[in-house]
Amino acid sequence: MGSPAHCGELEGVNVYQSDPAAILYSSGTTGLVKGVVLTHRNFTFVVAAGHALRAARMTPAVCFCPMPYFHVYGLTYFARALAMGETVVSMGRFDMKTMLTAIQEFRITHMALAPPVVVLMTKGPGLIDGYDLSSLEVVGCGGAPLRKSVVELFQQRFPNVILGQVS
Repeated sequence: MGSPAHCGELEGVNVYQSDPAAILYSSGTTGLVKGVVLTHRNFTFVVAAGHALRAARMTPAVCFCPMPYFHVYGLTYFARALAMGETVVSMGRFDMKTMLTAIQEFRITHMALAPPVVVLMTKGPGLIDGYDLSSLEVVGCGGAPLRKSVVELFQQRFPNVILGQVS
């Protein structure tokens, strides 16, 4: 096997911020199922915004993203957390008890969740009882807007957690 020089030279490629970087799946929560094109600028923005908005910390952030990485929210959340040097806890198929155990065991501080999971955390009768979720600082919810009543119940149940809605 020869060296790369014997195999031929590779041509340089120009990549622009407006070029597609990924085509991901949108489940159609608020409309039809579709492919979503993300550009290099989209990924650059997600990382830059994360750096711009995250306050300095005394302890490392521990992020949990049970969202599938083939969804826009899951992949961009994961990419931002990795780019910022945060610890990322991941799981296979979603299971509420596994998620609650992970929050407790790994002292999760930041999470990205779909609306139905936020509703379960808020309204689930006794579902979260017995789990130590005191490490939670921020829960981002994306995919569809939450009802005002759900936001209010979440804030009552988790008064020290910031609930942000991602559009």
